Amino acid sequence: MHSISYHTAKVDTLRWTPHLSECLEVLSTQPEWAGDRTLAQLVRMQLVTERMMVTVLYNDTMDVDSPKLPPSAYLHTLHADLARIRAQYTPDEDAAGLSS
Repeated sequence: MHSISYHTAKVDTLRWTPHLSECLEVLSTQPEWAGDRTLAQLVRMQLVTERMMVTVLYNDTMDVDSPKLPPSAYLHTLHADLARIRAQYTPDEDAAGLSS
């Protein structure tokens, strides 16, 4: 996150589109380089992180009278998302290189 974004409580994110989802899927299923699967997993983790940051920041900017959830309330979702991503990734595939 850029320092300006940090001080203004804004998150700089790439606008995610269906096309980017398709590209991420191709990187995962049809890699051209041994590191493509790793890159796809890193992007997935970044998306989870950004989604959580936006959610927490939105919660912090809500009306003063509105009930606010502590950041720890989001941990279950964050852990579940990261566990799902981890389960899909096998580093052996990248370490061994591509067979095709």
